Amino acid sequence: MISGLLYDLVNVIPLCAVASLLVYGGMGRGFFHMESGTAALIPAIASAVICVFLGRAPMKYRAAALGVMAVAAAGAVPAMGREYLAEVLSENICVLWMMLLGVICYAAAKAAERFRPLKLVVALSALAVLIYMMVTGCHTSRLVLSAAVFYISLAMAEETEYRWKKEGKGGDVRYTVRLLPFLMLLPLFLLLFKAPEKPYSWQFVKDFLRGARIRYELLVQTLNENKSWDSEGTNMGFSEKGNLAGSLGNDPYEAVIITSDRAGDSRVYLSGKIFDSFDGRDWKKTDLSPMDYRAYDVLETAAAVMTADPGREDDYLKYETLHIEYSGIRTSRVFVPGHALYVAADPGVLSAGGDISFSGRGKPPYTVKYFRVNKSYEGFRRLCDKGSSINKDIFRVSKKLLWDKWVEKGNGDLLAPNPDEQTYEGYLDYLDRVREFYGQEMQVSERTQRLLDETTEGVTSDNEKLCMIERYLSQMKYSTAPGELPDHIRTPGDFLDYLLFESGEGYCVHYATAFVLMARSMGVPARYVQGYSTAADKKKTVIMSDCAHAWPEAHIEGVGWVAYEPTPGFKTETGWEVASETTGDKESEHEKKEGPIPEEDLPDEEEEAVLEDHAVKHRPVKIYVPVVLAAAFLLLFFTADLILRKIRYAHMDARGKVLESGRQTLKLLKKHGFSLEPGETLDELQKRAGGSVPEEMLTQIGIYETALYADHKMGEEDVNRMEDNNRELMKYVYRKKFSGSFKV
Repeated sequence: MISGLLYDLVNVIPLCAVASLLVYGGMGRGFFHMESGTAALIPAIASAVICVFLGRAPMKYRAAALGVMAVAAAGAVPAMGREYLAEVLSENICVLWMMLLGVICYAAAKAAERFRPLKLVVALSALAVLIYMMVTGCHTSRLVLSAAVFYISLAMAEETEYRWKKEGKGGDVRYTVRLLPFLMLLPLFLLLFKAPEKPYSWQFVKDFLRGARIRYELLVQTLNENKSWDSEGTNMGFSEKGNLAGSLGNDPYEAVIITSDRAGDSRVYLSGKIFDSFDGRDWKKTDLSPMDYRAYDVLETAAAVMTADPGREDDYLKYETLHIEYSGIRTSRVFVPGHALYVAADPGVLSAGGDISFSGRGKPPYTVKYFRVNKSYEGFRRLCDKGSSINKDIFRVSKKLLWDKWVEKGNGDLLAPNPDEQTYEGYLDYLDRVREFYGQEMQVSERTQRLLDETTEGVTSDNEKLCMIERYLSQMKYSTAPGELPDHIRTPGDFLDYLLFESGEGYCVHYATAFVLMARSMGVPARYVQGYSTAADKKKTVIMSDCAHAWPEAHIEGVGWVAYEPTPGFKTETGWEVASETTGDKESEHEKKEGPIPEEDLPDEEEEAVLEDHAVKHRPVKIYVPVVLAAAFLLLFFTADLILRKIRYAHMDARGKVLESGRQTLKLLKKHGFSLEPGETLDELQKRAGGSVPEEMLTQIGIYETALYADHKMGEEDVNRMEDNNRELMKYVYRKKFSGSFKV
């Protein structure tokens, strides 16, 4: 019994752990609403373990468990109310899916137990996946690795035991259970001891491929001299590659023409490509999700502003338009400013990891609707310092206000985007991807960590720390001829040490890279962006190729992506003055204006309550109702079972009653340690138990043996003797057990 139970558990739990963590990694936190894969693992393993115990339990207990679940579910409807119950189930549907996954894993484990080759196929598949991940450098949690290794070891041990010719019965689960302490050594070692921080880099392969790529680029440039903008050359200009070049030359040409409806002198940043992974020498883009990141970024920032300062959104955000036309640049990339909500282009655009590209071959002029952020406004700085949190109700109300206040009114002849495409679940998935791709763990050297600690000393918020890093880097030396990176630089930490303590100079790509790495080392998601940066001080602006620029952006929780400018000499204020700042008055801008706030700018009562309270308070849930119903069901179930057994027993003849009482005697003895061993007779069991139990209380075993094997007529005297002895045996055994003197 115990061996079989352990065998089932060690087969199901590793399989369930691997499956649930892989599903969590594939679907993301936006679907599961859980902070980590470990949280997603709990309901899956719990349901699998319940299935194991129910699978080993008698049919009566299985029926009782299913009945309890059915009654509790039925009682939850009137207790919680249909609407609230539907909302709870909708928000926690991930738990039900993970429980279903646990049931599926249990069924798969039982199928593999019955069909031995299936377990071998699963184990070999897991081994192949681990080898592939090792070769390609894919990352996974140590828990997944440990569970997979344990399952593979278990399958290999069972296959070896099955094929090993030896005396005795093979294929017994007890052999596998005895091997468990040894099979668990390697998984425990993998789980408890940290892996090396620097995995094998395969640098000779990377150097070979990089050399081949450079030769290819040189050949392309030789055949097509107009394609130098997209090469690894040294001229200033936008590039879709993330290489950190050495010295820069300058042969400018007209690249992009923009027409803006903005007023005043300000700087505009046009993002062309976003990178997420840096190996110490080059930036790569691995996030290729088609999700519309920019819409969720806009919604996150707008929700933060609306909840922090309702009624004064115009001090923080302006909904503006850019018309962009390509002149001398050749690229499929669509350049857009930060917080771009909508791009109107024919035939259309495609999204990939926050980047936008043309869907067709042509490069037509296009229009961008975006939110300009007043980064120089002290209120926005305070908002970034404080951060924010956005729940489902805030998201819904803010999206409605955003569309009502700006989008539908400000799009003019342009077709406004559909707000239904952005959901709260999608927003959570977006945040999960931000952490996964841009919140990568970053290890720095001790001297870099000391520099970070000294630079950020005395400040607490992420934004304040990032501003201190921005200030520190912007005070370093700007140079377009810093030279090539030395060959010994192989990791992001090496690059930081080289720039901060050896070289001390560089241009935008170097300082933007350093900022992103330093931000990630503090646990703040950050990304590296390449595009154009120019002053837009008039309606029409011609952007030259030497306006190509690289800058970092950091994700402030609950606020969105915020651009920083660590490159020396490039820092400028981007924003506009508001009334409260120009007058020096700390009162609300609306209080300085004549007349009340326009009614259409005010949220209704429900929206105001959501924005101010940050939550909708539900009525208390009467959780005791389903609990009481479940307890009542159990009481009725087992009472009915007892009555039915008594009725069935009463209708038995004398032999049937003796046999039933004999089975009860064996169950009682087994429960207290006297099981009938394989090959042991009932007479031998009686003698063995007689060492601890008075002989007169075991004489019914002989009667049971006679009824079982001999054709002897049983009478009421035999039945009464069996019943009396069973009652005395039960009293004696329980009395001794509870007093602590009963010994097996």
